[in-house]
Amino acid sequence: MFERTTRRIHVLNTFIRARKPTKRATSAPLFKRRNVRRQASLLLLLFAVALACDPRLGRHAPPSELRTVKVRLKWSHHVQFAGFYVAKERGYYRANGLDVQLLPAVSVSGTNSTEMPPIQMVASGEDHFGLTGPESILLARGKGLRIKAMAAIFQQSPFCYIALKSEGIRTLEDLKRTKQPLGVHFDSTDILTYKAMLRGANRPILESEIREVAVPVADLRPLIGTLNPHSGAWEGRRVKALPAYSINEPIDIKLKHGLDVTVISPAAYDVDLYGDTLFTTEEIEQDHEDLVDCFVEATIRGWQEALRDPEFAVEATVKHGQGLDRRLESKKMDAVAKLINEAGRSADGQQPAFGSMTYEKWKTVQQLVEERLGESHIDITKAFTNDHLPGSQKPGSKKRKCPPAYF
Repeated sequence: MFERTTRRIHVLNTFIRARKPTKRATSAPLFKRRNVRRQASLLLLLFAVALACDPRLGRHAPPSELRTVKVRLKWSHHVQFAGFYVAKERGYYRANGLDVQLLPAVSVSGTNSTEMPPIQMVASGEDHFGLTGPESILLARGKGLRIKAMAAIFQQSPFCYIALKSEGIRTLEDLKRTKQPLGVHFDSTDILTYKAMLRGANRPILESEIREVAVPVADLRPLIGTLNPHSGAWEGRRVKALPAYSINEPIDIKLKHGLDVTVISPAAYDVDLYGDTLFTTEEIEQDHEDLVDCFVEATIRGWQEALRDPEFAVEATVKHGQGLDRRLESKKMDAVAKLINEAGRSADGQQPAFGSMTYEKWKTVQQLVEERLGESHIDITKAFTNDHLPGSQKPGSKKRKCPPAYF
């Protein structure tokens, strides 16, 4: 937009210079030359008004008019959050009057790392929006935190189990039959999906029938071991299958270590859950409805652009993250697109709106969470809403406003 505006001004300046009196015209009365200058000034004024009023130009606010919005991502910067980076780089947030800060949930300094969980950061008022899984949202609501989902970015959860192809493990049933060790994240919400997978087997698998081994999050060593530089063999493997994210670990193992893996998906066990979900507090939604509308609209626009132009999405990601491998992020972007595009069509064949959520899928999450809490009191009708998605306004409702001056 800036380039287009600059070109218009350049054309106008050229026109004005063309209207300047030539040497032959300098003998004209002074009031005529002044009249030319007045006409030029009037043209510039009219042009400035046109720039301000033309909606096609997507007016951007000066920094003093922007409202700061802090967003806590689910993990460290990488292509899993590409749509947010694209929205920022393309100026979608700024066009809606927002100065958005994209903050990682993990800060690494040397060998030390500090976690800043999105739910705690948003619920405390430190941040305005966050990104997490639907299980975490319901667990938080079960503990009295008034947070609410605004959009499901990933229509399918990236959680899965992975096993090395060389081990011949294809299903959880294979682990049951052979009594091979299985890695489990006992202190993570991932365990809810794992237990649902066990129940979803053709013949439900009891936990006692599986050799469960506690493993740390985001650590591949229990599965792949450590490569012995002298023998060329991988040593120290502890488990035959490991909890993972389909957009990260399978690709890392292949590109960094040259090992092929088998992915065991929750979908194979009829477990259908959302992945990364955008949320805020009920207070922010109620008191700043237009702010929520404008932020969600710009974010979804960023994700749609990321899917349309994945190469730019990778470039925007690499710009925000330190030390990211462009080739690796490009491979991950393909996996991200699959999770986003998993939304099923409705009975009339229509594709649902980007980020939309259904009562049925949240009901599945509710059952898992209430089983974990040992209680049954979570009202999921208050846990999520589609009202802030673009195009979701009801007929006759107030028109949404995103001009910077509104804030």
